[in-house]
Amino acid sequence: TQESPFVVEAKRLLMHGGWITVGNVLAPVMANLDRLLLAQIVPLGKIINYSTPMEMISRLWIIPGGVTRIYFPKFAATKKADELLLTFKSAYLIMAILILPIAVLGLTLMNSILTVWISPEFAGESSLIARIILIGVVINSFNWITYGYLQSSDKVAWSIYTVFLELPLFLVFFYWMTSGYGLLGAAAVWTGRMIFDFILTH
Repeated sequence: TQESPFVVEAKRLLMHGGWITVGNVLAPVMANLDRLLLAQIVPLGKIINYSTPMEMISRLWIIPGGVTRIYFPKFAATKKADELLLTFKSAYLIMAILILPIAVLGLTLMNSILTVWISPEFAGESSLIARIILIGVVINSFNWITYGYLQSSDKVAWSIYTVFLELPLFLVFFYWMTSGYGLLGAAAVWTGRMIFDFILTH
């Protein structure tokens, strides 16, 4: 017998919610995986030169978080391709206006910021690492918009598939680059994952 529209809709909602739940579980794991791995590869005393810039710069994610929450209902309500394209362009424009000036200042003044905030010695060891991380955070900020769209549509599973594709590559390259190039290698691989993630979802 044919299922009632209520049952069909309930199954669709449960499936959609299930994928979002999986994503919400994986997100904090992926967000902290780099620091967990670092603890196994480099001396614990050195990790602060990576974790401190990461904690500072990742606060910028409050910007894409706010933009994505604004555009989520718009993505959910938009059905036509031309309207969807305009919505994406609008979201990207707002994201660029909000985050790119901060990124330029950060890249330019990172050494001075870390010198004033912590110490000249710390800035000397961590400013390049921080700049690399900042590039990754900015690129990933634009990808929040794409993930907002995926979670508002029937393509939500794709946001999970990308994680399963990226994870083994990230583990291999992170260990290899960190073992060979230390914290700079770790930062480069982390930002590389942000770039790869952006490419996969566009």
